[in-house]
Amino acid sequence: MTTQTAAAQLSSATANAAPARSRVDGALHRHLPATLSVREIADRAAGDNRLHLTLSVSSEIPYLRDSGWEEPWVEVLGHGADEVDLSRLNDGAPVLANHDRYTAVGATPLAGIGVVDRTWLDGGRLYADITVSGRDSLADLRQDIVDGLVRNVSIGYRIEERIPT
Repeated sequence: MTTQTAAAQLSSATANAAPARSRVDGALHRHLPATLSVREIADRAAGDNRLHLTLSVSSEIPYLRDSGWEEPWVEVLGHGADEVDLSRLNDGAPVLANHDRYTAVGATPLAGIGVVDRTWLDGGRLYADITVSGRDSLADLRQDIVDGLVRNVSIGYRIEERIPT
């Protein structure tokens, strides 16, 4: 992903220069309210307990970042076709509980709770169709989602290029 950051006021010489580019190492996460809707699947087999959802998982809405290592900055993620690499997501990326790929969820040794079916960009937002596993150990989670008790999603991402503005 590409991100733009709003920096403090610059001197006139710096303000006229081309923006500096830098890389931000490590994965970042955003925790924002999600647009979440349950997708109905035609011809679903009896006993299929999987939950199919469509989510809005990120946007160009400015977000205040504070790494603790530098001054706080406002992040605006780019959502243009040339700014986001969706290949990993569209290749069946796992859906994890709480960004933890090592700790089992429910009564199985699996950390994943589902899979990303597809992702797409539209109107400055990233959307995802996901499927939550139908295994019995996730029944409570699926019910909480359907009941509207799970209202937020968080997506991990890596910034490949940062452009201070």
